[in-house]
Amino acid sequence: MKKNYILYMCTLLMMAVMPLYAASMNGKVRSINKDISEKVFVQPEEYLPSVVQALTSGISGTSERVKVLHDWICDNIAYDTDIFKKNNNIKKQDYVTVLKKKKAVCAGYTNLMNEMCRLAGIESIGISGYSKGFGYTGNIKKGQKPDHAWNAVHIGNKWQLIDVTWDAGFCDWAHFVKHYSTDWLYLTPEQFIFSHLPEDEQYQYLKEPISVKEFVEQPYVNGKFFVHGLAFTKDMPCYNNIIEECASWDFLVKDSNILVDTDLTTSTGNFITNSCWADRVSGKVTASFDVPDSSEYKARLLSRRKGEIVNPVFMSIGEWEGSVLPCAMGLVQEKKITEKEYEFLEASYKKVQENGRYYILEDLFDLQRNNAVTKILKLLNKNTANYEEVLSINVKASKNYKGYAKEKEYKAGRFPLKYISHTECLNTKLIEPRSGSVEKGTKVLFSIQSKDYSGFAFVINNKWNMFTFNSSTGCYELELDVPDVDSLTLMGTKNKRQYDGILTYAVR
Repeated sequence: MKKNYILYMCTLLMMAVMPLYAASMNGKVRSINKDISEKVFVQPEEYLPSVVQALTSGISGTSERVKVLHDWICDNIAYDTDIFKKNNNIKKQDYVTVLKKKKAVCAGYTNLMNEMCRLAGIESIGISGYSKGFGYTGNIKKGQKPDHAWNAVHIGNKWQLIDVTWDAGFCDWAHFVKHYSTDWLYLTPEQFIFSHLPEDEQYQYLKEPISVKEFVEQPYVNGKFFVHGLAFTKDMPCYNNIIEECASWDFLVKDSNILVDTDLTTSTGNFITNSCWADRVSGKVTASFDVPDSSEYKARLLSRRKGEIVNPVFMSIGEWEGSVLPCAMGLVQEKKITEKEYEFLEASYKKVQENGRYYILEDLFDLQRNNAVTKILKLLNKNTANYEEVLSINVKASKNYKGYAKEKEYKAGRFPLKYISHTECLNTKLIEPRSGSVEKGTKVLFSIQSKDYSGFAFVINNKWNMFTFNSSTGCYELELDVPDVDSLTLMGTKNKRQYDGILTYAVR
């Protein structure tokens, strides 16, 4: 009953309320007098009041004042990964210690936010509890100590929930990646409860508080799920899902500027290709996942805003040193970029040897550098429109099922190979076949429903095999004798002149 209540209320709120803030940092964060902004990290008690005064002056609304404080903390305080590396004592998380170190764990972020709100005359409290963040194992044991802390700020006769720690960035093993967002700023209690469970249920701020068991059973839902206006339908997945066959869940996404994709990974983060699919029709996305064997996998829903630039957060050492930098130097020699632009690129990523990666050094205010990096990455055909995780669940085959890999039609993958053009569809559904391959010498009916495209075709041995529209089924269809070729690529057109690759079937 409580789960259905949360689902119902969350859906109503997500469909009715747009995000309060976009992910842009308030410029006042960098406009504080240099003398004050430097001394606050040496003498916090003396200079923090001046910092708060400078940040909030001229801002009358409480929610806007809280956001600029939130932004300043995100810009200046890094997560203290040394605590994980060296197992240091985490008790010293008072705001003075945090400012002197310029590092904190969640308790430190929370304490600093409380102090800055107090100085601004805003009521803020810290909440301790459990979260589905870094290191979450999918269970909360009886007697387990709380592992996270966040804030509730009193605005307009309501307690608004904020997680400054998660909005500042994230940890990739023992490295903190600065990655600002407003994904955890002012979510509703019905939204926050998918990822944060207070130790004291009164701080859930729900009419019907949920239990630890119910919290554990729910999927992990990132704040961006709500920021992007996604919503659940009548059913939603659990955190752990045992499947008898390919499993599908529906999500609502009304905004045509929000694109949705899926992926499947092993427990160690390796991608399993052609094992998931997403069809989008009339504002509803159907995400389908299957597993090749009896191992447990992580299934994710991803989204991004159309046209938004999101440069890669990290690259492998081999890719950066062996490809990106040498090729960028080639662009300098070809006079496609300047030496200064190359220097911007070189200085924008930091090497972390133990992780085998280079990580972006985020600075939202250095537009010249950021534009140069984006320009170079585009010239190198690197992806600058990356998707971000908005929902995560575990999936595992039942004892009776054991996965799709044993079936011959799925040897090349459970689903066809998909291209970006398919991911960006707003009203297209693959009807059949949905397997990763088709058998040569057999007669197969290919069928796809779409309002994005006005025609489809297979090009085989330089011959165009055109689909016809079937008004009775509402689908574009082609019955084809599968030829002796390696693969079949479905091409789609929106103007009868240019065709784009949408998906590819292997031919077995």
